[in-house]
Amino acid sequence: MSRVKGRGGKSSTRRGNERDEVMSRFQMPPIQHNNEGQTSVDLDIDDGPCLTSPSTKRNVRGRYRSKEVEKLTKNGELISIDLAVDVNRAVGDMARLIANYLGRVLRTTVSVRDGTWDQIAVKHGPAMFTKMKDKFKPKSGMNEHTFEAYCVMALRKSFRTWKNTLHVDHYKKYDNDEDRLKHQPDNVSPEDWRWLGHHFGTPEFKAMSERNKRNRSKQTTKHICGSKSFAEIEESTRYPETGELASPDCVWEKQHARKKNGEWVWSDPQSQEIHGRIHQLVNEERAKGEDEPHMNRDEILKSVIGERSGHVRGKGCGANPIGKNRRINEIDRRLNAQLGSLMGRLQQGQFQAIGSNSVDNSPTGAQNQ
Repeated sequence: MSRVKGRGGKSSTRRGNERDEVMSRFQMPPIQHNNEGQTSVDLDIDDGPCLTSPSTKRNVRGRYRSKEVEKLTKNGELISIDLAVDVNRAVGDMARLIANYLGRVLRTTVSVRDGTWDQIAVKHGPAMFTKMKDKFKPKSGMNEHTFEAYCVMALRKSFRTWKNTLHVDHYKKYDNDEDRLKHQPDNVSPEDWRWLGHHFGTPEFKAMSERNKRNRSKQTTKHICGSKSFAEIEESTRYPETGELASPDCVWEKQHARKKNGEWVWSDPQSQEIHGRIHQLVNEERAKGEDEPHMNRDEILKSVIGERSGHVRGKGCGANPIGKNRRINEIDRRLNAQLGSLMGRLQQGQFQAIGSNSVDNSPTGAQNQ
């Protein structure tokens, strides 16, 4: 058989051989096709009576089918999406709608066998973004590149969440490959599940999983936002009358505590302690005069819980850290505002002094003296 050569031909052939080797190691029963074109897996299981009674069946949410999106766009309309300022996350009434639809687009477009997220983005990114633009649009006045950046970030997060769910809720649920194959999740193809069966069992993946588990255990604060992002919770605190967000301490409280029997119950002691420090800083900022430098919301959080490279702590996924240039521009803006205020008062004082001298030097003023 002749080999078709092209750019990266050797690498592609090697990857293909590795994939074939992976698939052969993790054997799966043959896939059968019925007359309707549907696929099924022959697991060689007796058709005996089911041992699970109807009363023990869990009520779980079915597969997301984007009915609401189809309803809202059936006449060609596009759903307008709002993004939080400086945070690459959707907010508002349609935030959950686009988040769920992004997950559906991902799962119906890509295969876990396509490689890493970077490889998937190159191969399927344009197609997935086209599907998103067919249903959604950025809010009026928002740059389309910002909307595209949100879609890329959200799709990447959805891909990682999807693989993590398959690993934790399905693969680790059973201790042998035979049982795992018998309980294939309905949102992956038989070929993908067979490939994942081997992938999750490799030493490299196990080492990465343990490392992530250790890093996760180091987190000292727990949020109570559920599936909502930090940005959604923060946006929900905006006052309708003024359009202003609630103070950072109030936002932190809503993200890390819930009311029980009329009292706030914190998710953990560390979150409560951080809230106290944020609250103190907020009060100190309010007590400052107009001419004194003030910290913004992100700076208050940073001063209390710190900042990691490329990530703003306490703001969730998608928050952009305060870069050096942005910080310098913010300082320049404040200094210019303070200088303008000072010059205004100096000029006002000079005018008053000139007016006073004019009165004193006038003939009437001299006679009065």
